[in-house]
Amino acid sequence: MAAEFLAPIAVRGRVVRAMVALEDRAVLQQPEILVGDVLLERRRREPAMGRRRPSSSAPAMRRPIRRAPPAAPRGPPEFTGFAREMDARVSWVPVPILMTAGGASGPVDLACFERILARIRAGLDVALPLDAVYIAERGAATPMGDDDPDAALFEMVRAVVGRDVPVVATLDLCANALRRMVGAAKMLIGHRTNPQVDMGGRGAEAAAAIHEIWAGMRPAGAFVKLPLLPPSITQNTDAGPYGDLVRLAASRQDERVVNATMLSGFSNADTPKNGMSAIVTTRGDRSQARRVASEIAAAAWADCHG
Repeated sequence: MAAEFLAPIAVRGRVVRAMVALEDRAVLQQPEILVGDVLLERRRREPAMGRRRPSSSAPAMRRPIRRAPPAAPRGPPEFTGFAREMDARVSWVPVPILMTAGGASGPVDLACFERILARIRAGLDVALPLDAVYIAERGAATPMGDDDPDAALFEMVRAVVGRDVPVVATLDLCANALRRMVGAAKMLIGHRTNPQVDMGGRGAEAAAAIHEIWAGMRPAGAFVKLPLLPPSITQNTDAGPYGDLVRLAASRQDERVVNATMLSGFSNADTPKNGMSAIVTTRGDRSQARRVASEIAAAAWADCHG
């Protein structure tokens, strides 16, 4: 799987709300959105990778964001889904910063990863003030010398944009989540299919969540980490215990639960953050989030020990 780094998506200036009130004015400012992606599954016991230069600059990345695959295979499907949902709701401008890619391999060189973070941060600093951030991630990366780079990215973004700005992310089902990452985001949305055919739908879900937060919804989340590490050959979602868990989580989404996700984890990463994770976000009801996350986690434990 390719490793790709891109600046996070961010919405500038809360002009989305202002557009309704300003309809009679001559000029309406469009929200500017920074589009970002981190797609990396890191295997500890392979050689380090990542010393090459970034493969795409911001201008070159603008074109494929709204195109559906396979017309623009370099445009991540999450962005296509996100862009379509945003287009349906408001006029906006995607503003990508950086993208770099490499084939599936071992840990990313730490100096390379730090340079990527620095360039993303510089781009965010220039774009301030921002109203929202969307990050499309695999969630299973680890550079040499850092066992949780995904959390490092989330925490950096949070430090730049502030505590009140919604940070929403989509994750691969194989993401290895820890509380650091969960705490830095307003909402984490996991994929529901393996093989991955729903990435565009999850991007659209992220866009809808951002709009709901702008409308006043206050996300309240819960996170349960399980000491279970299923091998990759058991993670097909069409049938079997893991597919049942993903469907159980999806079935709990209702007027109170915005999203319920069950992550399998990425066993080849071989890090302390390995393992299954239940992540639930509600519309302001943290007790309900804890109940649903606990229910999903208990079902996984029962499958293993029942």
